[in-house]
Amino acid sequence: MKKNFLKHLAATSSAMLLLIAVVAVTFTSCKDPVDPDDPIVIVEDGYYLTGEACAYTDANTNLMFAVTRNEVDQTERATLYELYVALTAGKNFNITQIAGSTTNVYGGGLETVAVEGNDQPTCDVQAGAMATGGNYTVPADGLYHVVFDTELNKVLIIPVPKWNILGGATPLGWTDTDMPQTAFSTTAVTFAVSEVVLREGDYKFRYNGGWKMGIDAFDETATVKVNTNFGGTLDALVPGGDNIPFAKADEGYYTITANWTVADGMVFTLTWTGAVEPLPEYPDNIYVIGSGIGGWDWTVNDIQMIPVHSHPYAFWLITWLEAGTDNAIKFSPEQAWGSDFGVEEGDVIAPGVYTKGTNNLLVPEVSGYYQIYVNLESNTITIAEPMVYLMGPCAGDDGSWAYMESAMFTFNGDHAMVSPAIVADSELRLAVNLDAAFNWWQAEFIVLDGVIEFRGDAGDQTRVNVTAGQIVTLNFDDNTGSIQ
Repeated sequence: MKKNFLKHLAATSSAMLLLIAVVAVTFTSCKDPVDPDDPIVIVEDGYYLTGEACAYTDANTNLMFAVTRNEVDQTERATLYELYVALTAGKNFNITQIAGSTTNVYGGGLETVAVEGNDQPTCDVQAGAMATGGNYTVPADGLYHVVFDTELNKVLIIPVPKWNILGGATPLGWTDTDMPQTAFSTTAVTFAVSEVVLREGDYKFRYNGGWKMGIDAFDETATVKVNTNFGGTLDALVPGGDNIPFAKADEGYYTITANWTVADGMVFTLTWTGAVEPLPEYPDNIYVIGSGIGGWDWTVNDIQMIPVHSHPYAFWLITWLEAGTDNAIKFSPEQAWGSDFGVEEGDVIAPGVYTKGTNNLLVPEVSGYYQIYVNLESNTITIAEPMVYLMGPCAGDDGSWAYMESAMFTFNGDHAMVSPAIVADSELRLAVNLDAAFNWWQAEFIVLDGVIEFRGDAGDQTRVNVTAGQIVTLNFDDNTGSIQ
């Protein structure tokens, strides 16, 4: 009995297995064959760029928009999205929103606007409301920065024909070294420049010569702006991030490349191609001493000069010089004798401009505030009347950040310098005009809580807001100031 029961069970099990196999074959034979090489595209809720002009006709996570920072406060704004993308001229594309089972397709309705000034990239931008029922196109093949804000209901399509590298580590300082486009396809775009000397300092990347682009306006009234630059670190770039440090040990010739790929977005690389001669060593500080500022005693009478940002060989100072028989000054990198210097006797390059030497520098014949500028690269010393200016919008500037005669401070005869009236509600920016080779902000300072704070070789300063009609007063005897 036991053997017969087991035999019966085995027979029954075999029959069941055969039936399952037949059913399995029946059901699987109804499907199309699966190609193991076909990629499986998983699309999550969000915004995508789609269409014939780009790499993907349908939504693909490689072209998914990301939430980004509002440049105004450099914090993430939940309604502000951006994407760098390669686009082909004349072909249609859209912004496609996927939200569960709902799909919204945006396109059309944009106007071309010529944008420049206010630290924005100089270019023609397509801008307008987020509308449905149409398509977007671009006039030229290339990389584009597509930006939109769902709260403001505004779309920008910004061309990126070139990237720039700039900063104290670069040959032109904080003036752009251009990286032109060298290759284009809808899956990869390359920008590159070769034989660039990089020195110890810092740098950033930006495109079309701008730091930011307004979303709700293209002037100083914009409250939402997208960063058009990258900082942070080379391996972890951040829109609007801090300056990227460059070490002295890495100095040399470089090929600098900006690569956009559909899979990885923007990636920047620095490739070392050759060695460079080391730069001269310059002191960290320069001090002024002498009878023209009170006496020759290092313990009580010296004044420290201010370094010029990104130019380690340059220092400046505004101070009161007291005229008198044989009143003079000298300079030293330390508060002691031994390394001190002055001027070459009788060697006057131009009025107020002297060659660095060993003799005392006689002060001008009229007491007053003077601007002293020491350049250790050219070995020159300049003494001139102070050239202090309001800068930017507070001076009524149109965005050029130029030294304007109408924005120049004047001496009031009582150991103080006074500005013209502030032209517009804005941030206070002040600077000294030292040398045509310098950018204005490299000799910048500000009045903060009643004290003149010099930028020197440090980062951007705390901002102070001023209103139209206010007057700024500066006293360089004790480095105090007021805004009234």
